Amino acid sequence: MMKIALIFKSLYFRVSFLFIKFFLLKNNYKKICVYDIDNTLAHSWPYLNDKKKYPKYLPYFDKIKEDIHLQINSNSLVIFCSVRPIKLYMQTLKWLKRIDISTSFFQLIFASIPAQKIDFLKIFLELNIPITFYDDMSYNHENGTVLFYENEIAELRKMNIKFFDAKKLKEKQGSIKYLE
Repeated sequence: MMKIALIFKSLYFRVSFLFIKFFLLKNNYKKICVYDIDNTLAHSWPYLNDKKKYPKYLPYFDKIKEDIHLQINSNSLVIFCSVRPIKLYMQTLKWLKRIDISTSFFQLIFASIPAQKIDFLKIFLELNIPITFYDDMSYNHENGTVLFYENEIAELRKMNIKFFDAKKLKEKQGSIKYLE
């Protein structure tokens, strides 16, 4: 079963890449902006164990949402890339719509581990289009001690991308907006 899941995920990445490449060429996008969801756009960590709220009714950071709309309106392709179980895919698409962010099936990508996000970014670097990546690269909030994916952060800092890490995101996130 694990092998089938890995094959599916690999195929999913490749199909997403082809679709996004076509989308870029067709629409003449000038930049790619990749946003993480949990603790970047969504204020997730307090609700990770609350099945009533996660992921359907997560609060979000208003300034990140504004930035996403700004990027969309300035001819940037916006993609969401998150480490979440695939069973939450449709709920996540609906949540994005609920907070007034319309996105296609191929603009929402789920990774199994944070390192897969880097693999995804490396594929897109081949397109020679500027990339901005928004991701706190953190975990363990719900246990009281925030930890960071240090190896991945170090690799991201070496890449030819603009990277908004946890510190830069904290300055940018703004207020928390709650859904009813």
